[in-house]
Amino acid sequence: YIIIIFVQDLTHSSTMVGFNFFLIFLPFALLSSYAGVLADKFSRKWLLFTSQLIIIGVIFSIVLFVKEGVINSTSIYSLSILLVLYGLCFAFIPSSSSSLLGDIVKKNSLEKNAIVVSLIGILMFSISPLVSGYIKEKVEWATLFLLPLILFGLSNICLLGMKINVKKINNNKS
Repeated sequence: YIIIIFVQDLTHSSTMVGFNFFLIFLPFALLSSYAGVLADKFSRKWLLFTSQLIIIGVIFSIVLFVKEGVINSTSIYSLSILLVLYGLCFAFIPSSSSSLLGDIVKKNSLEKNAIVVSLIGILMFSISPLVSGYIKEKVEWATLFLLPLILFGLSNICLLGMKINVKKINNNKS
């Protein structure tokens, strides 16, 4: 939501906000089911790590491009391209993290943990615009963009430290 608030602040155009929101979530909508298949075939940990690392790069690029004047109120096309890349990577986060949960918790507590993680996700998704807007009133954009950089970075550091026993999915047809 930081990006959406940023586009509104930069362009003062609801149309551009909607268009850029669309650019993020179209790849997510188109790829999320395929991302789940890939999360079952490849390392969930590394899919999640790579997706988040690319998103870190996208956010860092946005901050750099704004500081250098590449992204401004009259030229946000480079932002739009970066948001498509963000959306492509974001499509892998829910499926990879959900599948990863199955690898790190005991089977008898998986349902309970899945519900807790889903509720936390819903809560964070719900309050993100409020928190982002509040923080934006106090700091510059570059500082606000540090928040997701730090959070994705911490997540990746945690992923690097995790030992995961991957549970193989039986794809044998009988």
